[in-house]
Amino acid sequence: MARCCSHVHSHCCTEAIDFNKLLLCKDMTLDTKIDVTRCIQKVMYDKYEGNHDNSTDVICCDVFASDNNDEKGRCLSECMAVMQLIDFSIDEKLEKIEKCRKKNPLFKCFKRCMKLLWSDEKSESINYAQECSVKWKMLPGKIYIGQEIK
Repeated sequence: MARCCSHVHSHCCTEAIDFNKLLLCKDMTLDTKIDVTRCIQKVMYDKYEGNHDNSTDVICCDVFASDNNDEKGRCLSECMAVMQLIDFSIDEKLEKIEKCRKKNPLFKCFKRCMKLLWSDEKSESINYAQECSVKWKMLPGKIYIGQEIK
């Protein structure tokens, strides 16, 4: 870790890796955090996974917000925490997010969001209604008032 983290932040970096915690080092700037994350991923996985760093990917976790089938927001919380872990590969992160519940139809939407985010064709924002079906957030057997969802 010495080559990725300065002496000042070495304890924080080691703790983040050893205990799968977030990299929340006191007085570490965002730029430094991104550089450290890239370095650690390169050391651990012999590569840095492109622009797949937590500073942007976490926005895709919003697909799990306001899910009537997950009242306590467990998948949203799990997603936000996992996407900020520095010592997980992107595949490990996706696997943990997919398994936040047994049946997880919103995971397809999450992967779509990530694909759009990683693509070369950057858009201003991702339109949730256009990319995902709101019916995946509805409770089965509950009556919803409004236009029929197809």
